[in-house]
Amino acid sequence: MALLDSVFIRVLSTATLDERIRKQQHAILNTLVSWRNAHALVQKEDRSWYKGRALVVSGGDQDKRELLQLYHNTQVVGHPGVAKTLWMLSRDYWWPGMRTFMQEYVKGCSKCQESKSRTHPNWPPIQPITPAENTRPFATIAMDFIVKLPPSQGYDSILMVTNHDCTKVIILLPCKEEMDSLGFAKLYLERIFPFIGLPERVISDQDPRFTSKIFREICTLLEVKQNIASGYHPQTDRQSEKMNQHVETAIQIFGNYQQDCHHCEPLTIAHVGQSGVVSLMMHALFMTLVSVKVRVAFPQ
Repeated sequence: MALLDSVFIRVLSTATLDERIRKQQHAILNTLVSWRNAHALVQKEDRSWYKGRALVVSGGDQDKRELLQLYHNTQVVGHPGVAKTLWMLSRDYWWPGMRTFMQEYVKGCSKCQESKSRTHPNWPPIQPITPAENTRPFATIAMDFIVKLPPSQGYDSILMVTNHDCTKVIILLPCKEEMDSLGFAKLYLERIFPFIGLPERVISDQDPRFTSKIFREICTLLEVKQNIASGYHPQTDRQSEKMNQHVETAIQIFGNYQQDCHHCEPLTIAHVGQSGVVSLMMHALFMTLVSVKVRVAFPQ
């Protein structure tokens, strides 16, 4: 099988470039002498300077870009990543700051950006909501829905209310996915308000039940501040999303294969500790609830 023409082109290009690099070394001999001890350089019999077996590149950025084009852009190598490009290039050439120069070149390669998928997406910076000093339990709560669950006794979703600032207690209530904002308000009034009263701030995602005009009006009348997370920005409601994972894991563990068992339905109120392990710490929950000074006074 005949070799590709690009192989011979690369060999010829490298030989021509090597000759140019050697000539440039003779032009800046004093600089190379000053690098000798700092970078362990050696001068061989042909008066060329090397670092190990790698030829020292002492020219400008143009020579470095031509080398990177040969070791990154050609069909023989096929646009490898940062680590592989550095490994191949460092076997034959070296210059101070080569790693940084090569990383910027590879990351700025237009063909790589067009053709390669991003396996390491950017992580947004975490911007935690700092709890207020001397805050009371359930003054700030995070609310979210776990939906698309197998139907069980007429319910197919779970409303999760998390005490954001103090104890990380969560309250889980079965509900229906089709429930609207008024239905949610009624559920809160009947099943949650007797225990924790009115919060001062509610953290939620952009669920229509939380962003509807009627729910916003209710929060305004009750002087409850809303913190609604932006789409695909988990910095605001990451705590509730993390709690969702723990609850879903517990349901998956305790549910059977047919998904028709109901023995885990009494798990409607749970406490999730800092370790993230779901457990029925009813005593800790009871001590939390009986010590809460709930906000029950409605604004005039």
